[in-house]
Amino acid sequence: MNARKKTELLLSKEINLALLYMEKLFTDYISTRNVKPKTIENYKKLLVNLHRKLMGDQNPNTRKGDYLIVFKTLDPSMQWVMDTTRVGDVLKDLSIGTIKGYYSILAPLLLFMNKPDVSKVYSDRLQKISLKMESESKKQVVKKPRLLDNWVSFDSILEKYYAFCQDIGNMGIMNSDSSIHNINAGFIATSILLLFYPRRIGTLEVMKVVQKGDPTTLDTNYNYILCSKRGDKSMIVFNVYKTSTTYGQQSFTIEKRLSILIYNFIKNRKKVIGMSKEEVPFLLQKTVGKTLVNESYSSPAISLLVKQFLESELKINNITPSDLRTIYISDWFSEKVRYISEIEAEAYKLGNSADTFTKEYVKRPIN
Repeated sequence: MNARKKTELLLSKEINLALLYMEKLFTDYISTRNVKPKTIENYKKLLVNLHRKLMGDQNPNTRKGDYLIVFKTLDPSMQWVMDTTRVGDVLKDLSIGTIKGYYSILAPLLLFMNKPDVSKVYSDRLQKISLKMESESKKQVVKKPRLLDNWVSFDSILEKYYAFCQDIGNMGIMNSDSSIHNINAGFIATSILLLFYPRRIGTLEVMKVVQKGDPTTLDTNYNYILCSKRGDKSMIVFNVYKTSTTYGQQSFTIEKRLSILIYNFIKNRKKVIGMSKEEVPFLLQKTVGKTLVNESYSSPAISLLVKQFLESELKINNITPSDLRTIYISDWFSEKVRYISEIEAEAYKLGNSADTFTKEYVKRPIN
């Protein structure tokens, strides 16, 4: 007989039949809620752990992994959590996230059991913890030590970018020698992130270029830039991006400089192998050896090209496209007090929700 079977046998001698009702109670409770199996397991673990903290280990022969067995032995009346002061004292030294987990199951379970007074105590505590956690998140600590150590303001990056363009001439595009195509591709990708907005790098993987017509009428499996020699009536269209189900197709005008830059880049690059005259070219055409082929660079490859350009040409180390996005949003947000309408408008341009914009990307050290 294995250890688990022995454990079950020992417990079966100690378990009162009434206590077995705990499993039925919890099953009935779960049936009223839309809860994933993994979450159900976690709730059971939390109740077992809380019972042990409050009542001691009632089943010393069980292993930690046997929580599902122990769960069936818990008193289904839940009398052991009715002393809310004691429960609070037992939990007070745990992390705020862990405490929230305990109250997240106690409050609704006790309400289901028709114990509204006790449920309200735990519900109020849960609400206070949630507000505290939200307040803490708004302090927006830079979670990447690497980024904190290498932080460069967005304005400083732009200064270095414009200085590079001036030194190189031709708006920053190097000659059309295919051996430096990767540098030019990295420069173009960086130019869009700096001169338009630092959207997620995946939008550039499916970016194509048109020089006339209406890009909003083209295949929606791609994003498009409409550019011209003079830079007028230029636009960028996003069909494929992370939050497209929320915002749908997005189109923006782009500044004249960026339009002319992309036009010159496309016009002067080497012929793309395997592409017919009718096809719309990718913005960042891939190379095989020194030959351009009719494929786009992947998102990781574009990220690498941008990072290499920043390091080798602008002398900015350890900054990724994702970091550019974080830096831009943080600097913009910190310039002055921002109203919600401003945040929503700026988040829209970057393809974010306003909530994600502030919680995930605004990074400032705690005062």
